Amino acid sequence: MKKPAVKTRAWKRLAAVLACLCLALQAATAATPNPPRTPDSGMPLILPGGLIGATAGTVRARFGPPKQIRQEGAVEIWVYQSRTCHLDLVLERTPVKPELSVIHVGARARDGLAATDEARCIRDMETTPR
Repeated sequence: MKKPAVKTRAWKRLAAVLACLCLALQAATAATPNPPRTPDSGMPLILPGGLIGATAGTVRARFGPPKQIRQEGAVEIWVYQSRTCHLDLVLERTPVKPELSVIHVGARARDGLAATDEARCIRDMETTPR
């Protein structure tokens, strides 16, 4: 008995979609090359999203003490300064994670309030001597 052409086409489309999904998943989970390292510490550089969830201890170990700490309600704002920018980190305690943890990362140019690229600011922060 011959299979209807509609079912055959549907199966071929499904197989093609699954193959594409498998390739996409493989590419997404492929080993990434070693991240660039700071010249003095040998530690991998951090991207802005990588700071989200970092504990206060991790941030201090990475960047040293902040230039300024402001308490605003339930959060603390830590301000770091490099040659070119200010890095603003908002840290908060939660019932799930009682240690202060980063919940927001912002960067602005050092000469004013203009926004700047967060990744570039973090790179500059990591390469600025303490």
